[in-house]
Amino acid sequence: LQVPAQEVIDRVSPQAVTIIISESGQLSVSWLRPGDLEASEQISDYTVFWCERERFTDTFCQTVLHFEDVSLNQEDQEGGSTLIMAEDSSEDTLIYHLNPSRVDKDKEYRVAVAANININNTLTELSSGLVWSSCEIVNNQMSSGWVREVSVIVIVMVTTMMDLY
Repeated sequence: LQVPAQEVIDRVSPQAVTIIISESGQLSVSWLRPGDLEASEQISDYTVFWCERERFTDTFCQTVLHFEDVSLNQEDQEGGSTLIMAEDSSEDTLIYHLNPSRVDKDKEYRVAVAANININNTLTELSSGLVWSSCEIVNNQMSSGWVREVSVIVIVMVTTMMDLY
């Protein structure tokens, strides 16, 4: 496994890595597939990393960094962790549900994703490096994080007339 030049890392890295916590405490992570791969580059799998932290604002792990290599629709040996495509997506959004036996629903976690890229179907593999989550969604509401880009879809001109007495 090799770590490529920065321009390649920028092109092959997963985007919009997000932690999702359901009402039942199920921990999932979602991300967008890299959209700018060259013809010779193919995603062989992803590696999902997680570790405990005390608060969302912590930028470091309190415990060992756990990881698991995951591929689409491949369940782990215990049958609880799967990587799926999000429903109603354009096949760009992936969601990984962590096995509940590996995480404690009462603890905070840091999560990262790395894309593992195969070059020309050879033994040469590159890693995007870890892309840490920048947003956390709890019970379908944004709990913390930040917005990196805002697009304006419609601009409406409104004129207000007032009579002053």
